[in-house]
Amino acid sequence: MVNYYTLSPWKNKGIEDMGAYASEDFKKFARTYRNYLKRVCKTHEWELVNFSTGHYYCSWFIKNGEKYIYCSFSDVRYFSKNWYNSILYRTATSDHDYTGGCNCYTDLQNFENALERMFKRMEN
Repeated sequence: MVNYYTLSPWKNKGIEDMGAYASEDFKKFARTYRNYLKRVCKTHEWELVNFSTGHYYCSWFIKNGEKYIYCSFSDVRYFSKNWYNSILYRTATSDHDYTGGCNCYTDLQNFENALERMFKRMEN
């Protein structure tokens, strides 16, 4: 399991809101989060694909062989702990399938295990 210590400073810190434009604060947070996800994927021999940032939110796909899982979290300005406490994940048919399977939620502490279990269920 990958240590998410690099994200710890963001847990109790609000993200600066620049209104119509994403703040440098959010951009730095998103880079840190993407780097954490890359380490998770490397550990499990998964692939991080289509990581994207919206207006203060992030979404991405994780690929394992031919299987995909879509993940995201809500706007960090209004739901400041969702990136940590409520990460959405669901099955997907490709790295462009934003509707996929049923929504599931996990926290950062259990994120890797939740994805491992979902990938295993997708094998059956």
